[in-house]
Amino acid sequence: MKKGDAHGHGSAIIKRRGRHHEERHGGAWKVAFADFTLALMALFMVLWVTTASTREERMKIAAQVSGRPFLTGGVGIFEQNSKTPQIGPYVPDAGEGRSDGEMGDGESASADSIGQQEKLAAAIMEQAKVLDLDANIETVTTQDGLRIIVHDSADRGMFVRSSDRLQPQIDALFRRLAPVLKAVSNKVVIAGHTDSAQYADSSVFTNNWNLSSRRALRVRRTLEEGGLDDQQVFQVVALADKVPAAASDATGSRDRRVELMLLTTKAEQDWMRFFRMEGVKATPVGGGPEVRLASGAAVSN
Repeated sequence: MKKGDAHGHGSAIIKRRGRHHEERHGGAWKVAFADFTLALMALFMVLWVTTASTREERMKIAAQVSGRPFLTGGVGIFEQNSKTPQIGPYVPDAGEGRSDGEMGDGESASADSIGQQEKLAAAIMEQAKVLDLDANIETVTTQDGLRIIVHDSADRGMFVRSSDRLQPQIDALFRRLAPVLKAVSNKVVIAGHTDSAQYADSSVFTNNWNLSSRRALRVRRTLEEGGLDDQQVFQVVALADKVPAAASDATGSRDRRVELMLLTTKAEQDWMRFFRMEGVKATPVGGGPEVRLASGAAVSN
């Protein structure tokens, strides 16, 4: 053993380790914190939109984003209650419905013939079956166009009674029909009907005329929110209880209905001639002066 120093202690070696007070810290935590803050902000924005916006505003947002609801049964992109996937719209065969001089490449085909209407009707019924609404819809092919009749059934009504508010499943049905109708070029007439039951306190605002008008307009708006071009809507009419579904019973569930008439090209042209003023000479009433429009049409004053 090695002898120590004069005081009897061995030699000691002390090593001093330097401390780096200015160590560099990584910035990864800042990126993670920024991502967390952004995600939290997005969550608050979604929660605010769902609480601050109305149901109709949410449906408009959904229509602008996708043209139709992503999932059936929901009323917009923030209320997706159903798990049923969307079925693709009716797409006519190439060249279907085309006549000489009609529609070039990229344009929609027409559904003028009975055969074309039957294919379109099958696509419409397919959409109804997905929502289990077979009992609420009928299709009829005619020489003037395809009639699509959506009505009350024994266990399901179209609207909340005495209002123009659509039931959720019926609302979803019309949104599904919008891209099917948009796939063809034919114009659409929307007609609202009611049963013959009268309001207890009838007025200019509470009567079957007003109710059928509001319901037809509601369907037009729903179809357009579902993706139907407003230029394709030819006419919206109110018929109240004047055209019962069955003459023997004007209070049945089928009387409470909205009909979509997909006009053939000829039927559309006939209606256009009926309403057009050009070339029409009106007979003055009561000997009043005749007024001639700039287009050459004449009307009584």
